[in-house]
Amino acid sequence: MKRLQIVLVLGFLLLAVTAQAQKVVDASPVEVHDYISTTTEKFLILDVRTIQEYSEGHIAGAEFFPVSASSFKRSVFSLPKNVTYVVYCRSGNRSQHAKRIMKDAGLSLIHLDGGIRAWKRAGFSI
Repeated sequence: MKRLQIVLVLGFLLLAVTAQAQKVVDASPVEVHDYISTTTEKFLILDVRTIQEYSEGHIAGAEFFPVSASSFKRSVFSLPKNVTYVVYCRSGNRSQHAKRIMKDAGLSLIHLDGGIRAWKRAGFSI
């Protein structure tokens, strides 16, 4: 019995060491642009605004994933954990809320500080 406990503890330690560490980062538009332009990691851009805001323009490749949806939290907990999520809204307030939920779900994410407004002010296209 003692030997089984030791093997289990060592197995869990090995799993913890080899598992991908969760990262949660707030980043400027320049940092986000550089990341999505150069990374070799799997990533997904999530626009958490309303459908009207999304249809008025969004970052290239962004998927509509509204934080206001009643199913948002449930949907977040079903997202794969082997992806880094780039999350933004209009000014950064709603995406901060999304960031907390996603962090609690154990997801790695990059939060666009200042939202799409900051993105546009930095000169990046939508």
